[in-house]
Amino acid sequence: MFWKNDRALLRLRGVMQGVCFLVGALGVIGGLVLTVEGNWLGIALAVAAPLFSWLVYLWCELLFSLCADIKFIRNQIYQLRNYRMEEFLDRDD
Repeated sequence: MFWKNDRALLRLRGVMQGVCFLVGALGVIGGLVLTVEGNWLGIALAVAAPLFSWLVYLWCELLFSLCADIKFIRNQIYQLRNYRMEEFLDRDD
């Protein structure tokens, strides 16, 4: 009944994980390139980009957790199973 809506949440979560990893990796690479060229801001970029990427990842995980909780409550109201949403249920962290 609602699987079309639930599928978007799972896809967006995967895209977000990829983008956060890519931004962190590119920040480190860019920081190293700037450092090699003699710009001291490269060190700050190499440290700040992964940290910022990690913080954005945690924020997005919090939002996805909120959305998943809303979907679980919705499924309880409509007496539906939470199939295909086990990715949000089996996480220990």
